[in-house]
Amino acid sequence: MLEKNGEDKTEFLAYRKKLDNDDDILPPKRLKMDALDRVFSLSQEIEAILVENDPVMERSLRFKRQIEEAISPYRELTSTN
Repeated sequence: MLEKNGEDKTEFLAYRKKLDNDDDILPPKRLKMDALDRVFSLSQEIEAILVENDPVMERSLRFKRQIEEAISPYRELTSTN
């Protein structure tokens, strides 16, 4: 029984080492400028729809501020490049 567990652990560690060393399995993600541009464009479109159509202006403006705050880290990325 102990030998079986030892074999399982050895197999797991070998598999884990392969995952750690295999760049093809999980390619690194890159945040591309065209993706950010799309996010900014869509957020402005959503904001405009709500500001123009929501009868409760305070609510739509609060939503607009929250969206702006949520995407601000991404805007900072574009201003530093």
